[in-house]
Order: sequence, then C-alpha cells, then structure tokens
Amino acid sequence: MRPEQQPSDEDKLTYVGNMWGWKFSYISLGIILFFVGLAVARHWMLGEPFDPARIDPPIPVEKPAQPAEALSEDSLPLPKD
Repeated sequence: MRPEQQPSDEDKLTYVGNMWGWKFSYISLGIILFFVGLAVARHWMLGEPFDPARIDPPIPVEKPAQPAEALSEDSLPLPKD
C-alpha cells in the first residue's frame, strides 16, 4: 500500500457503536433496576427473606401421595387396533 492509502490513526480508533443503540440499553437498565427495587421493597415491607430456604423452621415440603414405583406404571389403557 502507498502511504496515502493507509488508514489514519483516527480511523483505526473509530467507535463502531452499540448494536441496539444507547436508548434501548438505558431502557433495559431502567427495567432491571425497577425489578430489583421491587424485590427490595417487598423484602422490607413484607419481611420475607430473599432466600426462603434459610428461615427457621424451613418451609415444609409435601411428600407425594403415591410412591414413585406406582407412578412408573401406565395407568391409561389404550385400545388395541
């Protein structure tokens, strides 16, 4: 290449840009901050923990009504052709 055809230093450092645009990015940031604020406000107002597994006593988990062996059998008979 000739020296006059080489890109200048200014052309090499040109910012390409955000694919979605800054307006979209700021709106997305606002939505994320809104939901974080909503979670924090709910935590403060209702006194609920962020992680319910850490409360004492832990929330009880219901056991299934049928054992797992009974669930593996097919309970719907299909007509034979």
